[in-house]
Amino acid sequence: MNVQNMMLKQQLAPQQLLALEAQMHCYRKEPVVAFLLAFFLGIFGIHHFYLGRMRPGIIMLVCTLSVVGLIVSIPWKIVNWFTVWRECADVNDEIEYWFLYQMVHGAPAPDPSRPPIGGLPMTAS
Repeated sequence: MNVQNMMLKQQLAPQQLLALEAQMHCYRKEPVVAFLLAFFLGIFGIHHFYLGRMRPGIIMLVCTLSVVGLIVSIPWKIVNWFTVWRECADVNDEIEYWFLYQMVHGAPAPDPSRPPIGGLPMTAS
């Protein structure tokens, strides 16, 4: 958990913390699933799609589908076996920050570095 998330959590009431945990349960990305996808289908970049990182997923898929790109995709897949755990934690922090900011400020987080992940709702429920 990053510092921003911890500071925002301190501003929430106990009921809001329970609601946050319920939302995170629905949207959290599981590291084991991400690793298994990277291990078995990593050459196609499927784990990137699971984590909501479309650009690297598409690049990896296109590289794999071109025979010359296999030279890039195979080492990239192996590196991802070791980095997918951290990537998953980063995505979960981003999702949690999005919900926390929305609960504390009543509006979606401004100017995200990328669009909302995995079909997150645009308004608080």
